[in-house]
Amino acid sequence: MAVVPSLIKDPTTRLIQNDKEFERDALFHFELSAQELKTRQNSDFTIHAKVSGTVMPSEAFIVVDQFPYRMQKISDDEYSYTFNNIQHDTEFKLKSGEIESSAFQLKVIRQAVLEGFDAKLNYPGYTGRKNETLRNTGDLNVPQGTRVDFLWNTINADELKVRWGNQWNNELQRSGENRFQASYRAMKDQSYTLYFKNAEADYYDSVTYSISIIPDQYPEIRVDPFQDSTDTKVVYLAGDASDDYGLNRLEFLYQIKHANGQPEALQKVPVNLQSGQGTNSAFRHVFDMTTLNLLPGDMVSYYFEIWDNDAVNGSKSSKSSMLEFRQRSTEEMTKQEEQNNADIKAEMEKSVRDAKKLQQKLADFKNKMLQEKDVQWQNKKDLEKLMKEQEDIQKNFEDAKKKFDDNLKNQNQHSQPDENLLEKQQQLQKMMNESMSDEMKQLIKQIQDLMQELNKDQAVQMSEKFENKTQELTKEMDRLLELFKELELEKTRKDQIDKLRELADEQKKLAEKTEKKEESKENLEKKQDELNKKFDDIQKKQEDIQKKNKELEKPKDIKDRKAESESIKKDMEQSKDKLNKSENSSASEKQKEAANKMEEQAESMEQEMQSGEKEQHEEDIKVIRQLLENLVALSFDQESLIKEMSQTNPQTPHYVSLVQDQFRLKDNFRLIEDTLTELSKRVFEISTYVMDKVDEINDNFKQTINHLEARSVSAASGNQHRVMKNANDLAVMLSETLSKKQKKAASCNKPGNGSCNKPGGTGKKPGKSKSPSDKVNRHSSEKCSRSSNKRRKSVEREEAN
Repeated sequence: MAVVPSLIKDPTTRLIQNDKEFERDALFHFELSAQELKTRQNSDFTIHAKVSGTVMPSEAFIVVDQFPYRMQKISDDEYSYTFNNIQHDTEFKLKSGEIESSAFQLKVIRQAVLEGFDAKLNYPGYTGRKNETLRNTGDLNVPQGTRVDFLWNTINADELKVRWGNQWNNELQRSGENRFQASYRAMKDQSYTLYFKNAEADYYDSVTYSISIIPDQYPEIRVDPFQDSTDTKVVYLAGDASDDYGLNRLEFLYQIKHANGQPEALQKVPVNLQSGQGTNSAFRHVFDMTTLNLLPGDMVSYYFEIWDNDAVNGSKSSKSSMLEFRQRSTEEMTKQEEQNNADIKAEMEKSVRDAKKLQQKLADFKNKMLQEKDVQWQNKKDLEKLMKEQEDIQKNFEDAKKKFDDNLKNQNQHSQPDENLLEKQQQLQKMMNESMSDEMKQLIKQIQDLMQELNKDQAVQMSEKFENKTQELTKEMDRLLELFKELELEKTRKDQIDKLRELADEQKKLAEKTEKKEESKENLEKKQDELNKKFDDIQKKQEDIQKKNKELEKPKDIKDRKAESESIKKDMEQSKDKLNKSENSSASEKQKEAANKMEEQAESMEQEMQSGEKEQHEEDIKVIRQLLENLVALSFDQESLIKEMSQTNPQTPHYVSLVQDQFRLKDNFRLIEDTLTELSKRVFEISTYVMDKVDEINDNFKQTINHLEARSVSAASGNQHRVMKNANDLAVMLSETLSKKQKKAASCNKPGNGSCNKPGGTGKKPGKSKSPSDKVNRHSSEKCSRSSNKRRKSVEREEAN
């Protein structure tokens, strides 16, 4: 546009258009460059003006709202001015000095603007999150499945469009002049763009945001197994499970896979979540596999599976680490049992040896203390060391007991021992438990409590008690060791008989298949070779039986069957050779011969056991009867001696004679004790309490003699009465044992009952040598009779005087 006064030629025009402003003729005038006075809102717009005339101004201004702004001089005849961030239509003039242009108007196109918006987040109900509204936050991070309700507030927007990724939203709703709303369910990461414009513009403004999905995580589970200390087939399982939003259910799953590879159906057990249905929960479960009736070689795999509460994609699950339990095979259990037996014997033998050494050390310590004036620091250290040795002995014995307990458990898993053998095993187990009494521990604690202020008399007294308890424990451990050896030998012999019969049965079946040629030569040879190897193991066991027998204090009369076994082995080898030559008929005959010889050997071994058991049983009954007689005699003699002493002056020679008689009674009881100790090492019915009574009698005998030597008859009388009481108690216990033995003997003698199921026979039959009971009977009768006669004569002499 140009403003040139010379172009206005008709004065009439000015009169007609009197409302229009006309420039006066001047020395110069302004011209705008050829540009459209139109721009977008919020943009910058630059005005370019040229000056024409005879005189050029030194400066120029643009007048907006009657306020002049200096224009930028580009050259003598060119000026410019920039409107920044223009918001609305603007009227302006150009001016320099008194000369100004007519008014111009810059047209501003309104821009559609997003003034603000709300995003209401409707979270999935299962997340437990409270719905919320975010203001002016376009980039969202929400759980999967969240419904977002958008409300956009705009300015100057006549139209708003939304594109979700590559999809346009055609369901946009207008809720007011400048308000638009839409809903979107967030299922995956997505960008979205808002496009808005007004009617004046031929373009869209846009803004892009993104929605990031927080995926529902898989639940997590952790499990810690704790094995039962008494049973490896009972497992305590403790764990915890967690999820980002919540837990649904927990299951325990297990599956049995048999030794032959055949699996059973997967089993599922619901498990309660202890902390409810929160995001974190602890749980406990006991898996008792003893109820599964597992067979040797079976394997159990087990684990937990936890489900979350994902309502969008469906409940998801996670599994814990797989745990496994394998039931050992019969061969493995047998091998473990044999190893345990070897360890038990070694540990018990060591305990007995160490206990005997400790006895001597305690005796030496007591003698040393008797020589000391007072307890020295070193004496206390020596006593502490001796107590430590005793604790080590007990620990070693407890280790042996634990292995014995393990053997009993394992035995029930792979075999079923006969009732009598099991009864003896349980009796031995009970005796082991009783031998580990708290008396020794209490004594050690008592010594430890007194250690700081221990004087000489206390040290001597405590060491003597310590020595006595150690002696009792040594005798009991020695007895248990011998009973264990007896039991081990008996079980080995019975197992050997069972294995021989099983192998004989297998050999017979193979002989039939060989004769009928039911299988190929190769298969028959292979099976015969397997049977040969089994018999090799049986032969080795025969040698083991002889070895175990020699370890007994009183070995049994067990026949050496090496020649028999070699004959069986020869037949089995020949049958294999015949099979190799395809001579099935001859091979079958040899197989049958081997099977028959195995059965004969098993029968012979069983009869040998039965015969030995019967003889031993009869001898045991005889010994117990004799012990009862001797105990009754001892009790009567003690009673007679008490009465006579109460009537005798301690200062007379006759009193000395009576004291000597008391010594003889003590010696007589020593023979009873020796016989009872030997008997207790093979008779399981004799309880630990029987031997406790023996210790009490010995202790009272000792105190009686001490009092008598001090001529304290009244004090001695109390101990003498306790000797009588304990002797009577001991007789009652032995009477009960005798009754049990007689009942079993009667059962053995019934028709059709070929075995008493007692430990095997002894090497020497009753009657061939003097037994301890014979000695007790002879010496006790002779001495008691002799002492009674002497007392009677002495009394008669005193009365005569």
